[in-house]
Amino acid sequence: KLHNNISEPLNLPYVPGHTGISLRKAYENITNILPQNTFYINDIGESMNYAFSYLNVPEEGDFDCNIGYACMGSSTGAIGISKLYPDRLIAQFIGDGAFFMNGMNELLTYKKYNMNIICFVVNNSNLGFVNRGHEILFGRTVPSFYDEYVDVSGIVNAMGIKTLKVEKDEDLYNLKAMELKGPLVVELVCDSTEPIPLGRLTTLNKVINNK
Repeated sequence: KLHNNISEPLNLPYVPGHTGISLRKAYENITNILPQNTFYINDIGESMNYAFSYLNVPEEGDFDCNIGYACMGSSTGAIGISKLYPDRLIAQFIGDGAFFMNGMNELLTYKKYNMNIICFVVNNSNLGFVNRGHEILFGRTVPSFYDEYVDVSGIVNAMGIKTLKVEKDEDLYNLKAMELKGPLVVELVCDSTEPIPLGRLTTLNKVINNK
């Protein structure tokens, strides 16, 4: 339900044509799977574009993305949100780059204090937003933006934390059968071949070309 004069639908219809899971469908469907009062927090990176366009937060829910300082790893603020709302589920979305830099270590904090946080790790084995930015703004990219696949679920299992690996779109619905108490990591295995909204990058490209 929108409290303004914008009419739905806000986005173009979904068109298949990519490999790997669809992050768009994951963001569109997750609010129908998790409790209505879930607090969503998204990290900085490629995934935030999906959140801004496709995450339909219910009236009972909340959303945060720290675009002020725009620091990778800022979604670990889920710790503070969980302390503020201990009876609500917190859904954290973080890319694999930010996860390995700042997010993975905080999983032990989630576990120690048994926080109700689901950490969705967007595992596309590259620095997606940086890579797309270079392609759009400079017409080239750097091979080091890509990396080999790292089994996030395997690492998290070794920590003694529950995991769910999503390799097909329908795997996300396995959350409905899981107990959403305490920490849980959901690994979203994708490959960055799905088109994403790139308003900021395309605008910057226009500004650069007009100079």
